[in-house]
Amino acid sequence: MISAFFMGLIVGFSLIIAIGPQNAFVFRNGLMRNRIGMIVLFCAFSDAFLIIIGVCGVSVLFNPFSLHYGKWLFYLAALWLCAYGILRARSALYESEQYYVFSESLSDRYGLFIQLAIFTFLNPHVYLDTVVLIGAISTKFTGTSKIAFGLGATSASFVFFSLLGYGAAYVSRFIQDPKFLRNVDLGIAVVMFGLAIAFFVEGQSFEGA
Repeated sequence: MISAFFMGLIVGFSLIIAIGPQNAFVFRNGLMRNRIGMIVLFCAFSDAFLIIIGVCGVSVLFNPFSLHYGKWLFYLAALWLCAYGILRARSALYESEQYYVFSESLSDRYGLFIQLAIFTFLNPHVYLDTVVLIGAISTKFTGTSKIAFGLGATSASFVFFSLLGYGAAYVSRFIQDPKFLRNVDLGIAVVMFGLAIAFFVEGQSFEGA
């Protein structure tokens, strides 16, 4: 049972640690110390929800959906990532210095919630990683070992997002130069454009509808 938990923990970390739009969003808001708790909890619980679906075997129901609509999900994700990349590039190039002050932000929580939901549930890879892949690996376990594996995988999400968000907030206390966040925004924009191209190509080669 303990080995199953650590297996889930390792698998969870290996899948979630890759650079992606959601991680970049958490990191940036962590640097700005902007509603970190809400963002971390939303991301972690969303991952936990999808992992539970996969471990419980509901991934079988997901397969027909992915075959029919997977291509369009990739296209929508590419469009959103491109738009967010433009937004970050615009912020880095045109926003005032005051915008980049490292302090508690009063950003609209509903706007953040919507962005988080889009980054989380419009990303095709989140379903492949959590529902499909983790769900498939969980079939190697039974009973309490399967539950332990699922707990390990979900724990990885809670630990990772907490470290990412609050770690970025801690680092920001030692970096007060607004140019730093401008460079972060430019870096995020480049990553978003790269992911948008990758998602579009994946949509082109997707074998489904």
